[in-house]
Amino acid sequence: MKIVFFKNEEHFHPRISYTWDNAEGIGLKTKLTKYKSLLVFAFAVPLLVFVVVNYETFKSNRLLLLAVAFLTLPVHEICHALFCWVAGKKVERMCFFPYKQFITKPTAYVRPAFDVWKKYQVVLFNLFPFIILSAVPSVLAIFCPPLRMWLLLISLLNLSTSVFDIVSVIHYLRFPKGLLYFLHFTLKVTDAKKPVTIHRIAVTPKLDKIYHTCFVYSENVLTETKNVYDTPETIAIKQEFKEQFNME
Repeated sequence: MKIVFFKNEEHFHPRISYTWDNAEGIGLKTKLTKYKSLLVFAFAVPLLVFVVVNYETFKSNRLLLLAVAFLTLPVHEICHALFCWVAGKKVERMCFFPYKQFITKPTAYVRPAFDVWKKYQVVLFNLFPFIILSAVPSVLAIFCPPLRMWLLLISLLNLSTSVFDIVSVIHYLRFPKGLLYFLHFTLKVTDAKKPVTIHRIAVTPKLDKIYHTCFVYSENVLTETKNVYDTPETIAIKQEFKEQFNME
């Protein structure tokens, strides 16, 4: 797993597209998606109120306050990566501050390797930091009065960074049963008796090559195949890539 700063997926793949056979893409947007920016502020309000009201408690421990604030984000992402390990999924990289739009975009994210996930796995992948860093500290605060303020601070700090995770969970929970989850997209199999072939077309960072990879999903197993072939969709995507990046 690589840890990178100030880079997002466009730095590794200026463009990457997927197409598939024997399946259809499923998209479902909630009203919450339109109001992500407002939700970021809404989730930050309890934290600000808590710090202001309890300022005298934190005033004498400013260094600890800064340390907790600084470490919450990386620990949040480590929790995502930890769940991947528990679920048997590989992690390609962990990216911090990948976008300039820090309000409308995540301030960090974990990029799992391409694989098929079950519904409960994608839900827990998004919820795991909330459970570990918000729910658990809130419960512990009830039974540990000396550390109550600090535990609640950790809980609220993590909550303020969990907006996109929570929106994603709501998004996934509204999907019907029997879908294939790839984190990048979601598929509904057309004919369950036949395998699903997924084509991944990407451009190298130097914009000098287009590479085409095929994966086959059959009997609940996803495998990369050497039998790479073109379809009308992949041909069209490759042509788009050539035109977009002025490739010969």
